[in-house]
Amino acid sequence: MVNKSNVLGARVSPKIKEIVQKLAQAQGTNESEYIRMLIYKELERLSILTTSLEKAKKELFEEAESNGQQQP
Repeated sequence: MVNKSNVLGARVSPKIKEIVQKLAQAQGTNESEYIRMLIYKELERLSILTTSLEKAKKELFEEAESNGQQQP
């Protein structure tokens, strides 16, 4: 499970808030989850998230190898 204990705040115009509310509702989710999804998509588009995930995966594999475990 992903730790979601950090809060990221942003001020937006009433029109932007209304648009986000409607888009989130259309997706069947809340504003927070919708904005989180937009952030993830942008990080993936910029290859930031993918790079971080690949680095973490490599570190896990290296740790498993050093402990004598097989890679999945």
